[in-house]
Amino acid sequence: MSDIEYMEYKGSKFGVREGTNWYRRTPEYEIVRIETASEQLWLPEEYKGRPVSGWYMETDRWERSNNRQKYFPEVKILYLPQTLKRIEVDNDMFPNLEIIRIDPANQELSTDGKMIFRKDGRELANCLVCKGECIEIPESVRQICAGAFRGTEYREILFGKNDIRLDKDAFLESNWLRQQKGMVVIGAILYKVPSRIDCLTVPAQVRRFHPELFQYDNVPKKLETPIMPTRHDVDRLEQGGGCRSLGITSAGANINITVLRRWKSLEEVMISEQHKKYAARDGVVYSKDGKVLVWYPVCRKDREFVVPEGIRKIGEFAFAGQKYIRKVTLPDSVGVIGTCAFLGCKGLEEVHLPDRIREIPDSSAYQRGGVFEGCESLRSVVLPEKLEYLGSYAFYGSGLTSVTVNRGLEQIGEYALMAKGVREISLPPSVKRIGKGALYYIERAGVYEGTAKGIVAAVNSVQPDMKEKSANVEWKRCELTVLHRRNDKRGYFLIPGSLKRSAAYHLDMAWNADCIDYEEYGLCLSEITDTDEKLEFAEQGLLRYKDGDENIYSDYMRQVAYKMGCRLLKEGKEKEFMLFVKKDFLTENALSRLLRYSNEQGMTVCSAYIMNVLNKKGRKVRSLRI
Repeated sequence: MSDIEYMEYKGSKFGVREGTNWYRRTPEYEIVRIETASEQLWLPEEYKGRPVSGWYMETDRWERSNNRQKYFPEVKILYLPQTLKRIEVDNDMFPNLEIIRIDPANQELSTDGKMIFRKDGRELANCLVCKGECIEIPESVRQICAGAFRGTEYREILFGKNDIRLDKDAFLESNWLRQQKGMVVIGAILYKVPSRIDCLTVPAQVRRFHPELFQYDNVPKKLETPIMPTRHDVDRLEQGGGCRSLGITSAGANINITVLRRWKSLEEVMISEQHKKYAARDGVVYSKDGKVLVWYPVCRKDREFVVPEGIRKIGEFAFAGQKYIRKVTLPDSVGVIGTCAFLGCKGLEEVHLPDRIREIPDSSAYQRGGVFEGCESLRSVVLPEKLEYLGSYAFYGSGLTSVTVNRGLEQIGEYALMAKGVREISLPPSVKRIGKGALYYIERAGVYEGTAKGIVAAVNSVQPDMKEKSANVEWKRCELTVLHRRNDKRGYFLIPGSLKRSAAYHLDMAWNADCIDYEEYGLCLSEITDTDEKLEFAEQGLLRYKDGDENIYSDYMRQVAYKMGCRLLKEGKEKEFMLFVKKDFLTENALSRLLRYSNEQGMTVCSAYIMNVLNKKGRKVRSLRI
């Protein structure tokens, strides 16, 4: 801040400092202090050849309450020069001021002798003549600026225009405001309401609420109003206990559903029966034609809700964030559910989905939110019979442990069934494609061959809150039971948990063909790092070949045949062990060692089988112990 310099002008002393005209980028001066004992105060037009364009002498409440402000009781006439453009002055600095004069050449400011106006009289900046019984605001005024009547002593102020606007604290500490005990309407603005009021009925002429209207002590429990509160109003109406009931009394009110969704304390909404777009039944908002449930209040305390018959659509975000609802029953007439309809309903335990629904939509493209995302108490769901598309994030982060998939489902979107409790699933042959992460926590799945393209990425994918280039922290194991559409043949497709991520494309390529490409699938063998899992992978692979056929698993099995035999004996799998021995991967030395091991395990059937094999090979074994 520039240092204050002093000058004398027409019997008064002024403290000025250098400022800048931001429009013209030229240096100018502004008045910040005054010393005078004269009845006539003339403000200087220039200092050091530069114009004086500003006058700033406001004080804060602390200074005023401690009488630190210097007053000018002598001044009765105030003259303002043509160069003055900006004024921020407390009105009661001049308690005995009688008249204001402004140089006619001033193009920014004008006066009626009591008030100072800007912009050709459209803005009321100050009322420096602060004493009197009554003052009338001219018809030309469209806006009353901050602090314009602060500290004035008028008992009555007359307002002419209905579309007048009020800045913050326009009447702060004024006598007129102190005299107003009830509701105060200025033009079309509701400016003040009584404190501790339970029900507030807003007059029909009101078109706006003053930004500072609602505070902790004057937030009504019930608000009946001809206008829709703005987002700013809603933030204030949630203070204290919050406003819980809203009544829209005007048929032409512009009801903003987005703002209603932000109203976290609201329990019910009532709408004029003549409203052209919306209607309300039992506190819930519907479309005028009764076909769409638009919004269910967030703070409504009913535990169960039955959607009325005839409703065809549940609107976007209709139940989103509801705190208390436990069960929702949708009638058979509902065929459409909007985006994010039940997002974040943490208490929702049960929902009935009609069979007419063909699509559960994706989350929003720019704001994530599946239809049932975050429904932590929802444990099971039966997908509608005619459902064809399960959208992205549909049940992401929900409490699901069981999902019954319908026979006609064709696509599952990204992260749609990413719920920690869902570990098993059976998919119908109609499923054509699955989005990434859709089966993130699945450990076992029944899938038809040639369907469910993208299932590898559906099981193993980067979590949605991680960047695509980030490495997966875990590569999860998943066992797929492969079914065939034309017969009862069953296969097995293991997604190994210890597979190197760089080899995952082998799984993807093998699965996404119309028939499983087992040759491509077998290339994963060398990239599996866990020994037991690698043995399991090879064991399953061998079952697809006839005995004696050379394949990718044969060489590996010869190398680990003894380990494989020990694993089967240790797990007590006698039948599998004898089938493995029959494949002739074991040497006589390995068979002898396994005979000793089977004796130690007390598996006499396996021991006898090994002895029989050794005898056929020409090695005479007459005792179970060698």
